[in-house]
Amino acid sequence: MSSLWLIFLVLFMPGFLKASENSAGIYVLQWKAECQYNNDGQDIVLMLKHYYNAEFFIEYDSRKGKFSAKTDFGKIDAEYWNNNTQYIDQLHAQVDTVCRHNYEGLKEPLVDLKIVPEVAIITTKNSGGLSMLMCFVSGFYPPKMGIQWLRNGEEVKDDVVSTGIIQNGDWTYQIQLTLETVPKAGEKYSCKVNHDSLKEPLIVDWNPALSPSAKNKLITGAGGFVLGGIFIIVGLVIYLRNRKVATRIPVSQSEGLMS
Repeated sequence: MSSLWLIFLVLFMPGFLKASENSAGIYVLQWKAECQYNNDGQDIVLMLKHYYNAEFFIEYDSRKGKFSAKTDFGKIDAEYWNNNTQYIDQLHAQVDTVCRHNYEGLKEPLVDLKIVPEVAIITTKNSGGLSMLMCFVSGFYPPKMGIQWLRNGEEVKDDVVSTGIIQNGDWTYQIQLTLETVPKAGEKYSCKVNHDSLKEPLIVDWNPALSPSAKNKLITGAGGFVLGGIFIIVGLVIYLRNRKVATRIPVSQSEGLMS
């Protein structure tokens, strides 16, 4: 089952609805059309929503085939448009002429589009020794995503916090699942990701040795080892050169006769 909402927004700029040049304030009317697709485009709904000064006051729903007032302000318009059978028939026809027609062109780039997520595990630790294991999943489409923390292969449900699905602004999405725990010897932690773009669940294991603190210690140790090796090599070269020069000091003739 797939679901897609296509939204059109028409904004009447401020000032168009001024009652007169002497009236105070600026009035804004917004009109929004939504084409909602479900069950692979088999169920299509056309929604029209009207806002006056950011207040939602009237709505058309193709499933009902009429306008419904959301405020007292919208009752007059709802009654007027519902009595206009020609306009109601026109809106009903737009389910096919607009929504269904656009679905065929949008199906491949949007409905069938699948982008594989990128998964990374980030670790932090507080002063109390509590580790924060953060499974960061980003760059995936469609937005439906399943994500779990596993301990020795079993789902961890306690002390788990999710950010929920967040839009990246480029048609992709991200989510972060954080686990608070004190890892014990022999425990294995993994982040399990389920997504339509994957043939099977993606499981990424947490490796404590690759945590930021461990990486920093490893880099520091390796750097110290390399630097120490350089000093040893340079010192050895200087020592050998000095020794070679010392063995070549000539002996004077006088010193030779005395001997």
